[in-house]
Amino acid sequence: MRITIPRWVQLMLIPVAILLVVYFSRAASHAVWVFLVSTIVALLLNPLVLLMRRVKIPRWLAVPVVYLAFVAAVVILVIFLGPPLVGQFQNCSMPSRLAQCAQRSSGRSRSLAGHTGHRSQPSVQHTRHH
Repeated sequence: MRITIPRWVQLMLIPVAILLVVYFSRAASHAVWVFLVSTIVALLLNPLVLLMRRVKIPRWLAVPVVYLAFVAAVVILVIFLGPPLVGQFQNCSMPSRLAQCAQRSSGRSRSLAGHTGHRSQPSVQHTRHH
């Protein structure tokens, strides 16, 4: 007996599962977290396995090929995107950025005070009429 889940149900359940994982991630232990992430990966890769089955590739061969391709894609992303992202995060340390912003804003406020704070205001005299 084979259970088939319609494609639209799969497409609806995957985002819901991702949101549930994110929502409950703080309460979940490490083992549960790994289990949930692996379930989501399996759900995301299953359509590729089914596509390979349509091309007459046996499931026992399709599953390892798809998982190896997935791992290769992740490794390639880490190799090419890892160093630039690490460099960006090293350049973007929050305490130094906050200090720079504070210096800039204090310098601007001093220059604005010099331009607007020392103008003489015309005095208004009130006269009483008898």
